[in-house]
Amino acid sequence: MTAVLASPAAVPRLRRDRRRWAWGVGGAALLVWSLAGAGLFSGPVVNPAGLRQFGRFASAALSPRGTPGSSRCSRRRPW
Repeated sequence: MTAVLASPAAVPRLRRDRRRWAWGVGGAALLVWSLAGAGLFSGPVVNPAGLRQFGRFASAALSPRGTPGSSRCSRRRPW
């Protein structure tokens, strides 16, 4: 047998706190203003000349090549 619970007489109404929304919108506006002041929206953000060097660095980091003794040195305790 399943018990049937009586519904509450008054269901509490959900309300949004406008102060919290105001703080969130104000914080987002300050972030956008700060990024605009730093020049994020005024031109290229990434230096195109440095992309080639970054590509070489990323490929070297993802496929490291070392001498046979280099792994032994990295396992040695630094202290």
